[in-house]
Amino acid sequence: MPRKKARAVSDNAGVESASAETSRATTQISTARRQRRWKAGSLKDMPNMPMDILLEIFSYLLPMDLLNLARTSKPFRVLLMSRISAGLWRTSRKLVEGLPDCPEHLSEPAYANLVFSAQCHNCLKPNTQSILWELLVRYCRPCKKLLTVKLFDDTPHAKFVYERFDVMWYLVNKAPVHTRCLYHIPQIEQVQKAWHELHDDAEKWSHYEREQRQRVDAIQDHAAACAQWALDVANAKEEQLEQVRDRRLQFVVSKLRGMGWGDEIDRLPDDLSPLSSHSHVHLAREISERSWEKIRDELSAYMGDIKQHRLARQRSIILHIRLKTLDSIIRELRNRLGRDESTECLPKFADFALMPEFRELMEAPTEDMLDMEAFVSLVIKLCDLEARWIMEQEKRLVGMLERALGRVPEEPDGDHGAKDDSEDASHQELLKLAWAVFECRQCSERLHASCAIAHRCTRYNGVHWSFDLDSDETVGNYMYEVRRISHYVRPWNISCFFVPELEPLWSALQTCGKDPETTTALEMDEQDDVRFAIKGRLIDGKRKVLSWMGVMRAGHLDPDVCETGWQFDLVSDEDIRKAKALESERDEEIAEELLGDKAKFWCCGLCDEAAHGRTRSVILDHVGEKHDKWDYYDAADSIYMHPDTVALVARRPVFLPPP
Repeated sequence: MPRKKARAVSDNAGVESASAETSRATTQISTARRQRRWKAGSLKDMPNMPMDILLEIFSYLLPMDLLNLARTSKPFRVLLMSRISAGLWRTSRKLVEGLPDCPEHLSEPAYANLVFSAQCHNCLKPNTQSILWELLVRYCRPCKKLLTVKLFDDTPHAKFVYERFDVMWYLVNKAPVHTRCLYHIPQIEQVQKAWHELHDDAEKWSHYEREQRQRVDAIQDHAAACAQWALDVANAKEEQLEQVRDRRLQFVVSKLRGMGWGDEIDRLPDDLSPLSSHSHVHLAREISERSWEKIRDELSAYMGDIKQHRLARQRSIILHIRLKTLDSIIRELRNRLGRDESTECLPKFADFALMPEFRELMEAPTEDMLDMEAFVSLVIKLCDLEARWIMEQEKRLVGMLERALGRVPEEPDGDHGAKDDSEDASHQELLKLAWAVFECRQCSERLHASCAIAHRCTRYNGVHWSFDLDSDETVGNYMYEVRRISHYVRPWNISCFFVPELEPLWSALQTCGKDPETTTALEMDEQDDVRFAIKGRLIDGKRKVLSWMGVMRAGHLDPDVCETGWQFDLVSDEDIRKAKALESERDEEIAEELLGDKAKFWCCGLCDEAAHGRTRSVILDHVGEKHDKWDYYDAADSIYMHPDTVALVARRPVFLPPP
């Protein structure tokens, strides 16, 4: 029989066939390995192993391992939960150092579950760390709230215990939590049931009470031992973690010293904070060279920050000492000369600290000593510096008036008089005119130029200055330290003022025959025989009568004045006498109001802390607390009223019948 012809195939056929065979073989081997691996891990036949082998294996397992093993399959559960396995649990428990013996009221598995299993006993929530040893339970927070009560809770279970507390105190377990005790609701229900069933039978109740009391005492004693063991374990674990942290810290310190940070590290406190508190350093984890390479740049930058903060603190201390010296001298001189309403126009500490002469001296390099010779020379010239400062602020006020009158161009950025636009030596002449008035943006009061520098709002805007920091004012910054000392009182600030419409005031002056171009405020104050009645307007059948002070300072706040277009009639001499009598009565009422809790016009005569004004009761407390003047009369001599009290008088017109 002739041989069959071989089929022609390409040269690659053998390779492809071999590749396919190899692939199938690899797949089969992989599948076989997976099957063998699964079979190798099977524990289903383990419960059928000889008991002596199991005992040998289990003798090396901790209680938590036995619990986990019992939860893997039913055969293991049957094996480990049977009575013959009690010895296994005891042997396993003894592997845990210091753990108290299993109490009579718990089985070995239940005891292991209480101590080692981190599941809530009610809802099985994992990672539940709160163990109530006295109640034999481990509860998460919601379950603890649901299944426990406090003695004074408004619940039936709490009331049952509270109403029979002399008996229940010994029959239910108590778990101390903070300042209260928790009671277990299931236990209360058991005792409550026994109470209703046995309380009427004295013998049975006495027997139950004796047994229950013994059980409660045993649980409480064992709970105390368990709590102490848990505390010892926690302390030991924390000590181990602290040792790991310390080794990590020393490793980091040695590396940083090698990078040139040794001098800065030597300046740190004994605990090496804040370096030791850094998140990369405080970890309770061993560190390797590889781990160090990942954090070295960040820690090096952190050491740079530590150095900057240290230098800033040093700078802060030096600046604070220098500025405190200046503050003490200014305060002492003020106290010698006395403080009253007339001194409110003088510069405060913050104003002196911002003067170029003092600032240059205070901001000398940290390593340099304060130039006491230059400092003393400036202190000697304090009176001259005060006069110069007042003149500078007056010129700024003049600049505002001149811009309002159109004599000089308005600043494009809206800076109300921040620049010295008037170099005229006679700048005070403009400020003396009766209509040289400014209005406050904060309190809406109008003030004559002579009262503007002393106005309260120029130094207080509702926020304590030390809290109102700019973004660049940090520890070691000059302004930051000035704020720390000045605290409440700001440097004088002209920005709270603007010049109101002046035409109505000129018209009022012309009404009483005065020339606005030449009439001064002093002339109007001395001329006390002029009163203005609102033209064509009666209020409840009477005329509203104002003095020049009332027109100038509060006319813009009076709706009747504004609605009539600031039109006035002069009052006769007879009506002026009547008006003065009514004004005297009004002034007495205002004097009583100044003693109340709403009039914040009182200042301290011993310091500038209350320069913005406070109520009388508050300022008396301040004098007592800050200056140790608790005697009422002694304290009363140390306070005075701010000159802004004139505003109260100006806002109170008097009323006269029509002529």
